[in-house]
Amino acid sequence: MIILKAIRIHQWVKNFLIFLPLVLTHKIINTQSILICILSFFSFCFIASTIYIINDLIDIKSDREDPIKCKRPFASGQLNIHTGYLLIAVLLTCATFLLIRINTNFIIVCMVYMLLTIIYSVYLKKVIVLDVIVLSAFYVIRILAGAIAINAEITNWLLAFSLFFFLSMALVKRVAEIQQIGIRMPGMVPGRGYAKSDLTILFIYGPVCGLISILILMLYITEQQSLHKYLHPEWLWGVSVLLLYWVMRVWFLVNRQQVYSDPILFAIRDLPSYGIAILALSLVYLAI
Repeated sequence: MIILKAIRIHQWVKNFLIFLPLVLTHKIINTQSILICILSFFSFCFIASTIYIINDLIDIKSDREDPIKCKRPFASGQLNIHTGYLLIAVLLTCATFLLIRINTNFIIVCMVYMLLTIIYSVYLKKVIVLDVIVLSAFYVIRILAGAIAINAEITNWLLAFSLFFFLSMALVKRVAEIQQIGIRMPGMVPGRGYAKSDLTILFIYGPVCGLISILILMLYITEQQSLHKYLHPEWLWGVSVLLLYWVMRVWFLVNRQQVYSDPILFAIRDLPSYGIAILALSLVYLAI
């Protein structure tokens, strides 16, 4: 359905990070917390889709000149601008309806996310290095939003792990993008601060950030305060090994140009990623 494509419903999978604090703080059996997380998830999804449509309407002219983006609903003419305005109004109404049922701090986080996303789309995505840092921050904001929604405590360990892990994933996205665009347009990548010659250094930064995130997880497992939160913390070592394998595998596939877009979207189409996710969740359950 063309409207689902316009709101990019496939991107909603990223917002499942909102449920992460629910799992890590062992509130998964709390019915009230689960309900709040569900409301938070959908409100965040509606907000994110609103921003996607706004960006598409702003970039409609430049998108029509791009061989890939010209296929987007608004750029291709499958949906007109007035439909876009209507969708924005509907999505914001739905988001507001849900937001008033959550706490004020969550609403503030959502507003910050909207503002930062718009600034990123207009300016920050063109600034070398800063663009991927902001991209990783978007994922961290989702985790913070989930914690704030249920009044859960977020540790510095989780923030540090998330920052480096998603920085690695943001670099995957940028490398894949440069690889694809670089085939058609050698030199500087249009609308970005990178050139095809930057791939060498990006291939260094990306895996290193991923490995640092795994190291942070391993240090967390050995930290004494962390051990008291789990009955069987030794099972968490299996999670770190699985993540280590997944991160290294993704970067090998990127090098082979087998990852064509956002690594999160790659993961939802990748069967081994599902197996790794199920095993990791099972190990967390055993640790609890």
